[in-house]
Amino acid sequence: MKKIIAILLMIVILIMLVVGCVSRQDYDTLMVEYDGLRARVESLQNELIAAQSQVQTLQSDLSASQSKSAKLGSDLASSQSKAAKLESDLAAEQSKTEELESDLAAEQSKTKTLEGDLSAAQSKVESLEADNTILKQKMDKAEPYGELLENFYFILEYDGSPGEALLEMSALVEETGDAEVKEKYARWLESTTQRQSLERGAEFWIAVWDGLWEALYPTPASAPAPAPAPPPLPPSRKLIYEDDFSNPNSGWHRYSGEAREIGYEDGEYHILVKKYNWAACVWNRNVGRLTDFTLEIDARLVSGPKKSLYGVIFRVQSTKAENYYRFLVSGDGYYLIGTKTNDVWTILQRKTKSAFIKEGYNTNHLKVVCKDSQIEVYVNGQHLTTITDDSFAEGCVGMIVDTPEPNTRVAFDNLKVYSLD
Repeated sequence: MKKIIAILLMIVILIMLVVGCVSRQDYDTLMVEYDGLRARVESLQNELIAAQSQVQTLQSDLSASQSKSAKLGSDLASSQSKAAKLESDLAAEQSKTEELESDLAAEQSKTKTLEGDLSAAQSKVESLEADNTILKQKMDKAEPYGELLENFYFILEYDGSPGEALLEMSALVEETGDAEVKEKYARWLESTTQRQSLERGAEFWIAVWDGLWEALYPTPASAPAPAPAPPPLPPSRKLIYEDDFSNPNSGWHRYSGEAREIGYEDGEYHILVKKYNWAACVWNRNVGRLTDFTLEIDARLVSGPKKSLYGVIFRVQSTKAENYYRFLVSGDGYYLIGTKTNDVWTILQRKTKSAFIKEGYNTNHLKVVCKDSQIEVYVNGQHLTTITDDSFAEGCVGMIVDTPEPNTRVAFDNLKVYSLD
């Protein structure tokens, strides 16, 4: 640019010099040439500016190309890394496929083993069904003397006195008047007691009870079909009494003594047994003497051994509670029905396991339906059994706890009694 300015200055000087020494014609010629040179200079300037702009554009394109080239290089590296990862994943999937194929083979082998186990189990079930048939035949054959053995079992389990139990059992055997039973009982008694001391506890006698059963009632060859279940009792119609025990003045007895403690507590009614091998019961004459009715109550073992029995008494006859029915369940899932007549216990339904009973320290909803001599018992809405007995036709209702160990507490709640139409 400086060179161009210098040239222009020289041209101006020359023109000035020429003006003084050249003709008008020459001057005009020079001016024409000057104008041409000036136009040429302007053209060169424009070309220079265009060239500079092109250089800038090329520099920008170069920078963009370099950036794109760097990005392509990065993308190439990323693609190469991704390809390497895919190859690694492929190898892992192939390894996993091989492992799954191995597991499949193992499962197929296990399936064959299970099929063999299933076949064996089916054979065992068939064997158990055959054993069950034999057991039913055995129970049917033993039915004429069932009460005899149930009384003996009750004495052993709740009295805890083996000597008294043995004497009672001997008397019961004598009362049967059956010579065959007497002979078998004598043989069992000789083989058992001559070698064992009568000072042994109740656990020993309970253990040999099954041996006595087998001695008296061996498995028969066949047995008659079981009798059909009695028809269900009519539904309850009218609520005649209820108590949720929230009012401590609702009429139930309160007492605290050496053997038991009964009374209201936290909106429930509690019975606490404090002695070994003891039963405590309570009833309320204000409920009335009932004939045909439905009794419902919630009962919960609060403390004590799970084998403790608890439940309801009904058709209570006397102020001393010497005569009544009782329906009991236990914390280990059993139920029992019996009578007490002049302080003598009789079993109507021996202790039986039921999956409907909530074990442990959970609440069980008990229900008894009485119609004439027919008695139905339920737990948690499920029918357990129906018995027929005419020992007592009417009486009061109440609650009971029967336990082998002290400090057993049971809570009762939501007692309801309905009449039957």
